[in-house]
Amino acid sequence: EPEPEPEPEPEPEPEPEPEPEPEPEAEASFDAELLARFPPSPNPNPKEGGGVGLGPGFGSGLGRGSEPAPAEAPALPEYLHPGVAAAPPRAPGGFRKALLMYVREPRAPEVAAYVFYEDTDFVVIYDGYPKALVHLLVLPRARIRGPRQLRPEHLPLLEKLQCLTDALRANLEAQQRERYPDVPGAAAISVGFHAVPSLEPLHCHVVSADFSTARMKTKHHYLSFATGFLVPLERVRSWVSAEAPSPFEAAERLVKGSLACQRCKRPMATMPALKAHLPRCWVGVRSGT
Repeated sequence: EPEPEPEPEPEPEPEPEPEPEPEPEAEASFDAELLARFPPSPNPNPKEGGGVGLGPGFGSGLGRGSEPAPAEAPALPEYLHPGVAAAPPRAPGGFRKALLMYVREPRAPEVAAYVFYEDTDFVVIYDGYPKALVHLLVLPRARIRGPRQLRPEHLPLLEKLQCLTDALRANLEAQQRERYPDVPGAAAISVGFHAVPSLEPLHCHVVSADFSTARMKTKHHYLSFATGFLVPLERVRSWVSAEAPSPFEAAERLVKGSLACQRCKRPMATMPALKAHLPRCWVGVRSGT
């Protein structure tokens, strides 16, 4: 007789799939915390696009109303200008192309000492001759001669520049509020391009409005930062995207005027007189006197 077929063994019950582990909550970045503690100050003079009586960049919260900043802001260092201990390095190719040595690799140690921050698209350096308590230059790694050479194909780069400078501005304003609470203008950060830059390649200024350093020496120095000669980044973006006329031609004339405080328009005979007046003017304009 044939042997009976063995009964099939019961299939094992499938093991239950493990529940996925909850992802750890992302830690808030340093800059996100600062933004929460120190929100950007409101624009006191929205019709002019800037601070009271000052050029169109200062106190306006440059970049707000444009593309939102990335969720994770860059981890930015403390602002510590190296010029206190080291003279700015000399450029091998002459003064006009002095900024090229910062975007080229490798860098000499004295050049690297002036790098504040860098990523894949930009190098941020301390200005070698700072005109204020905060003065940085943001240089794209892409070779662009100056702001008038910007074209629509550069708009993605300008959007990244806007995000970076928004983060720089928020970070630096917070640092300055803590470090210089009694220095008028030290925490009012502006971002823009000179209408007629003196250096190549393209670079964007990030500068505070105190204008109190020893390097702020001449009428041209003051007017080139305190007037619309410093063309705000968002105006340049609008021009590049063909949404606005060129801002450069009208801005060129602004450095040819007489020396006067750009907050109260009071004429000044000398730069020392202006620099002594500026802190008092900040207080007077804000108090309405």
